Amino acid sequence: MPLQLFDDVESHLSVADVLSAGHFELALRHFDRRISDGDVLTRVFPRYRAAADGLAEVELIDGAFVLSLDQLGLLAADEELATAQDDLASLVRDYIVDWDEYLYGEEPHNAREPLVARLKQADRDSVLEKLLFGR
Repeated sequence: MPLQLFDDVESHLSVADVLSAGHFELALRHFDRRISDGDVLTRVFPRYRAAADGLAEVELIDGAFVLSLDQLGLLAADEELATAQDDLASLVRDYIVDWDEYLYGEEPHNAREPLVARLKQADRDSVLEKLLFGR
């Protein structure tokens, strides 16, 4: 059963992911209802963001964080969430450069202009990260 990041927003993580990350005591405290889902996620995966928080979807698959931005067909994965986030942000920057140079007139890239314009406004990495990953 997925852990709730906050009311009505499920994460893509479960207690099994907490256990596989080596946090047996926190999992036990969670089962005893002495710690909330959100607190578990904050302690074990401090940089995790629910898909509902940003444009990117975040999943934990076989011990690797898989981040995707389906609207642009981009995917990044790593065992460390921060590395996967950095990789996806870099891929987005590269896509924007390619779009400016030659993709803007190509199908299906030209249909992505509103999203690309929104991403281009994120002129600082911190702004882009907030847009992609939320909060």
